[in-house]
Amino acid sequence: MSGINREILLEAPVDKVWDFLTEPSQVEQWLMPSDLSPEEGHRFTFDCPPSGNWDGRIFCEVQEVVHQKRLSYSWNADDIGCQTIVTFEIEKKGDATLLRLTHDELENATPGAYGRHEAGWHRALNALSKLFKVEPQAFDWSEIKIDMYFDADVEKTFEFLRTGEGFERFLVSAADNMWPDGRKKNHKAALDIGDRFSWKFFTGNETSGEILNFEEDKFILFSFGDVGWVRITLSEAKDRTLVSLSHFGLANTEEDQWHVHVNFRGWWMFYMMNWKSVVCHCHDLRDRSEETAGSLSLPYRPDGEDRTIDWTVFDIFCQVDAAPEKVFQAWSTKAGLESFFIRQIEIKNPEGENRKPNEIVSEGDTYAWKGFHDWSLTGKFLTIDPQVCCTFTFGDDSNVTVTIQPSGDGSLVHLRQWAMVDEPGLRMPLVLNCRSCWIFFFAALKARLQFDVEIRDTNPKTASSESLRH
Repeated sequence: MSGINREILLEAPVDKVWDFLTEPSQVEQWLMPSDLSPEEGHRFTFDCPPSGNWDGRIFCEVQEVVHQKRLSYSWNADDIGCQTIVTFEIEKKGDATLLRLTHDELENATPGAYGRHEAGWHRALNALSKLFKVEPQAFDWSEIKIDMYFDADVEKTFEFLRTGEGFERFLVSAADNMWPDGRKKNHKAALDIGDRFSWKFFTGNETSGEILNFEEDKFILFSFGDVGWVRITLSEAKDRTLVSLSHFGLANTEEDQWHVHVNFRGWWMFYMMNWKSVVCHCHDLRDRSEETAGSLSLPYRPDGEDRTIDWTVFDIFCQVDAAPEKVFQAWSTKAGLESFFIRQIEIKNPEGENRKPNEIVSEGDTYAWKGFHDWSLTGKFLTIDPQVCCTFTFGDDSNVTVTIQPSGDGSLVHLRQWAMVDEPGLRMPLVLNCRSCWIFFFAALKARLQFDVEIRDTNPKTASSESLRH
């Protein structure tokens, strides 16, 4: 295991970057509060609220100072188990500054410490980079954030994060856990910092990682293969639990935005809805058939094939264990749509008369939708066919087509949102937000048709928490 090495290019001159490495008031903005002073031999501490096995303090001593070039200090805490060395080097690059970070001598650190610091430095340097942005980033594609409220207490909700068996109940098909020394661990045994895991999903995909930090009934932090880190935090919210998920460390090229960020956000949305369904209603919504279990994923295109990204359209497929006729009713009537999608719907025929709750809509019908929060939308049904399903306008930006076909003992539902405007500033609210929200409603559809339960958040104050925020 080598040391941690990171480089970032900061949009600022060397002297300003140096201030953010050496002045406590500046360091606190991106790292932690401290009494740092850039003088060799100076001893200082970083102080934060305790977390997991860490008491919240890091003890340091300045080892080397080369003004506006190099700063090095020791770094030790009660959850590391040895003294390590942090070094910053800065170099002028045109009008910008190249910052190099190394964190060495972690070879003898306690299990989980290396990965925990790797994740921590990623977040810290990302925060530092944002402080120097000439134009603030409109949306951070390197991180996924989802908040969701569960109608259950924290202890009951956290049960699913305590063991490999718990993760199998809502997330993975099989969880193999290992002690830090590599010995296999019973999947019913409590997880701990430094444990490693190997997960398999019903889609056929696999990933592995390490438990980096953990605090009973509060949070868990783990690495996620080679695709960053995941932190899940639980907190009390009156008689409910607020579950906050952050998947960070994602790459930020345009192709990664589509194939990684958009895809992972959709999956996390589904798995959090499934977690909620299992905790609150004891119903697992996952599709166990490998042929259709991966249908929520974006199409895979091998290297060498056309990888042009089309931001004007996206597709979602979802297996629902209900007959096509029942699924069609859910998408084509006022009562059906209100059962899993919109709080209140008014549908009028071309003559301006309201459709009855269980009356099938027709081509040319108009609608007015109101969500559980302040979201509303008007539009028109363009086509309707019991053998296919429907197409309707979706605001001023796009159309949505839903098709249904028999699949096993149920139905495969295909939703396509198309004719969207492709502007970089609209990709987040259109493609990313709409796609993850449709997956949210697909989970609600499965819960309603398969088990007749409600898993949407119907509280107007919190119903929009699953959506993206600008």
